[in-house]
Amino acid sequence: MLANRRRYPRAALGSRCWCETDGITLYARAMNVSEGGLFIRTYAPLQRGSPARLRFPVDKGGEVAADAVVVWVREPAEPEHVVPGMGLQFTTIDEASLAAIRDFIARADDTRSFWPA
Repeated sequence: MLANRRRYPRAALGSRCWCETDGITLYARAMNVSEGGLFIRTYAPLQRGSPARLRFPVDKGGEVAADAVVVWVREPAEPEHVVPGMGLQFTTIDEASLAAIRDFIARADDTRSFWPA
């Protein structure tokens, strides 16, 4: 069994996320979120180390805005059962956005640490 090395609990999200960097805009599915970052499902991930500006809803009418950096990438060529995408770590996030994420996770049905589905 793998040890849980995550710093924060995650919750399934499933909302669309705007991810902008260097003249590129991705509109992709955010699969899960934590206080530290999120996983975005995409067949066109950015390179590790790429900075990004994120905007995504965590609840009815509530939107999070944050700066982030790509910390890991899962390429589409990896095993079929593994979802391609990228993990982003928040570098700058305002208190209102962080509070919205915390509230969302506290109310989520599933806050286990998991590999994105």
